[in-house]
Amino acid sequence: MPKLSIVIPAFNEQDNVRPVYEAVAAALAGQDWEIIFADDASKDATTAEVMALSGDDIRVGLIRRIGRRGLSLAFLLLRLISTLEISSENPFSHRACHES
Repeated sequence: MPKLSIVIPAFNEQDNVRPVYEAVAAALAGQDWEIIFADDASKDATTAEVMALSGDDIRVGLIRRIGRRGLSLAFLLLRLISTLEISSENPFSHRACHES
C-alpha cells in the first residue's frame, strides 16, 4: 500500500481526469503515492478515461458508484474503504483504525 493515497471525487469530469493525474504525478515525482478517482455515476467518459490511465500506471485506481448519491456519501464510502484497508493490514492496531 502506498504511503499517500489521493482520492478525487468525479462527476462528468472526463476532460479533467488526465490533467489532474499529470499534475499529481509531477508534484509527487519520486514519492510513493496512488490516485483513486471516485466516479459518482458519470454520464460521460470519466470512467473510460480513468481506466485508460490505469492501464498505463498501476498507481491509478477507480471506484465507480452506480446511481448518483452525492458527494458527501462518496466521501463517507471512501473513508470506510480506507479504514478497512488499513485495519486489514494490522487488525490489532487501534491506532491504525483512526489514521487514514
